Amino acid sequence: MNTIYLIGNVGKDAEFKADVGSGLLRFSLATSERYTKKDGSKAESTTWHNIVMWGERGKALANVAKKGQMMMVVGSIKTRQYE
Repeated sequence: MNTIYLIGNVGKDAEFKADVGSGLLRFSLATSERYTKKDGSKAESTTWHNIVMWGERGKALANVAKKGQMMMVVGSIKTRQYE
């Protein structure tokens, strides 16, 4: 099973491309983790996720996914390597 739940903030306004297949929505989502270091100081680590949605769901979300908006994304992870 490959299911993930992400809760974070949209990095920049989503981009919807209607001319790609059934429609393609892309945006970045920042998730953060707060923790305590060995020396007792507080720290925060942020991970950026590239979100891709296809079809009607992407089209419906295009006007909602704006920079700074908190969102929950449920989906699957696919990793790719580039050179």
